[in-house]
Amino acid sequence: MVVALLVTKPLGFNLPYMGMIKLCPRLAPKGLLATMNGLMNPTLFTFGFAAGSSLGGVLVGSLGMTGAFRTFAYTSLGLGICYIALYILYIRRRYGNVSVLSNKIFKGDFVIRK
Repeated sequence: MVVALLVTKPLGFNLPYMGMIKLCPRLAPKGLLATMNGLMNPTLFTFGFAAGSSLGGVLVGSLGMTGAFRTFAYTSLGLGICYIALYILYIRRRYGNVSVLSNKIFKGDFVIRK
């Protein structure tokens, strides 16, 4: 069971990390991209690991391992359904049919600003 959960760790960590890397150049003021990346990286680590460990420990303590796993599974399912609804109702209408590799939303990412 532990090995199966560890296999999903790269996806669970790398997806938010790549989102952060893609979003920072759009939000950072000119000349402060490195500062923005420097602030977002510890924020992701701190909130992600601290909140995940704390919430997971509380759920395992109160519901047991099976109950905690079911809770996380149902929560993930609900959030997935919410994302699909958001995509259908908002993103597709505003930006058209956007694929994962498309650059319609994030034009000009990774551009060095002077």
